[in-house]
Amino acid sequence: MGRALLLITLGSFVVLGIIQRAVNNRQITMTEGNIETFMVNQGRNATSSSLDLAINRLMYNYDSDWEASYNSGIPVWTFPIDEMDVDVFVDDDTHPEVNPRFLRVRSELQLEGRIIESIAFLSLSEIGFPELDGALSVYGTRHDRIDFRGRGSELKVNGEDISPVRPAPNDYPPAPDSAQSIPAIAAQVEEDNLVSTRGNVEYDGQPDPYLHDPNLDDTEIMELLETYMEMATLYKEREGTFLGSRDNPVIIKVNAESGRNPSFGGNENEGTGILIVEEDANLTLSGNFDWFGLVIVKGSLTMGGTSSIFGGVIMTAGASVEQDDDETGDTFIGEEEDGFEAWGTPTVQYSSRVLDSIRENMGSNDMSNMQVNRILY
Repeated sequence: MGRALLLITLGSFVVLGIIQRAVNNRQITMTEGNIETFMVNQGRNATSSSLDLAINRLMYNYDSDWEASYNSGIPVWTFPIDEMDVDVFVDDDTHPEVNPRFLRVRSELQLEGRIIESIAFLSLSEIGFPELDGALSVYGTRHDRIDFRGRGSELKVNGEDISPVRPAPNDYPPAPDSAQSIPAIAAQVEEDNLVSTRGNVEYDGQPDPYLHDPNLDDTEIMELLETYMEMATLYKEREGTFLGSRDNPVIIKVNAESGRNPSFGGNENEGTGILIVEEDANLTLSGNFDWFGLVIVKGSLTMGGTSSIFGGVIMTAGASVEQDDDETGDTFIGEEEDGFEAWGTPTVQYSSRVLDSIRENMGSNDMSNMQVNRILY
């Protein structure tokens, strides 16, 4: 009896030991699983946070110096998140898996032999561009005469589609054979009422050098202008504002905060993109300064020296062209410091190649015009 009881007792201890061991092993397994799950979740949070940082940096603090990861093989940025270094790679359409006009942003974290990543696709939206009625388009109907009032100037306005001659790699291809020239000047007043005091204006274009159209409307332009203003960089004298290049055109706005007498042509030789002169500004282009692109004037513009605009000029209905003259009640482009004044031998030259280049490159370089297409975690 005693021996049997001893065997039963020993057997119970063995069974209890096995059960306890199993419980302990299960607790250890559950603890290890919880730790792994926690680390994975923490890693996913880190990669998603890094992805958000990268998207914001691309869209709101764009730096054109970064190089696509597919070309360089190295991350564009590395963000320290919760004591973990998360690499961010950005691939453009040079990567075979990325469609044109898209960027793929991928944040990657290597954690305990495992790779955790988050991916976003950003689409580049083309900005709208107005159809030009003339190389120089003048809107507004309150008065019945346009006077350029140039100071001994020889202003040339040409609607023939001509590409500017520039050294490589900044050259533009010649205008295609199918290129359509436009009028040199388009306005709501008749050509007989176009005069030039104290200077001369030469203008040529097709099908007519001068387009008289009482129904010219700048509604589309003003709607586009709202978008341009949101994307524009304020020009400030003596602060080295980047005025753009062929591959990286910009939108620049000039207003009263730009300086007392803002002028391009001193330290700057050229600019590329969309230039906006606001109501409270008078911008001067002087020397041999060249602007490649579109100039939209709500205030006043002065061109002097041999300065040139390759693209087109739009004088909105709200520009100083609508000012009143106390004596005649005429409309002036260029009454002293208002409207459009010319001196020297400046040129306004229409060029479809320049405008097409800006339309294409503005969307591919201005990250503020991007949209988040989809995100994968």
